[in-house]
Amino acid sequence: MKHQSEVEEFVVLIGEHYASLHGYIASLVYNTSDVDDVLQETCVTLWRKREEFDRSKDFYRWACGFAYIEVLRCRQRTARSRLWFDEETTHALADELNAQPLWASLRSEALSRCLSVLPARDREIIEARYTHERSVPEIGDALGRPASTIYKKLIRIREQLAACIRASLAQEGHADV
Repeated sequence: MKHQSEVEEFVVLIGEHYASLHGYIASLVYNTSDVDDVLQETCVTLWRKREEFDRSKDFYRWACGFAYIEVLRCRQRTARSRLWFDEETTHALADELNAQPLWASLRSEALSRCLSVLPARDREIIEARYTHERSVPEIGDALGRPASTIYKKLIRIREQLAACIRASLAQEGHADV
């Protein structure tokens, strides 16, 4: 029975840190489908290595070590087809994000709140661009608007979201994140 409770504890740890790991990986990998692939590979690796986890250590930092290795593997697989930060910059970003484990989840939660208060049309444009990875001209065609109008609208929406995130974090006492 002891083994079962350790397995359950490990599953709970992965669940508790899943969103933070996703944020960590998303900060290092541009393409959203690559983010999902890297996160999946990271979780598989964590599961395989679960016996090696020292429960007296910080799970998030331990998991980020494996996530970073998976980011590098993804980078090698897609190096010719995608734009990447150079390895030194990727490493520096990973170190910074690993040092601030709450950063990604706090900003992600604030972003979710800010997206929920956007006007429906603005939210549709953001989702089309970033969730569905549609090009600006495609969005313009779908909405019957010139691409230049959509570019300007995206700039305004991003500025609005950035201000909302800053205000939300400041209100919660996380202005330094």
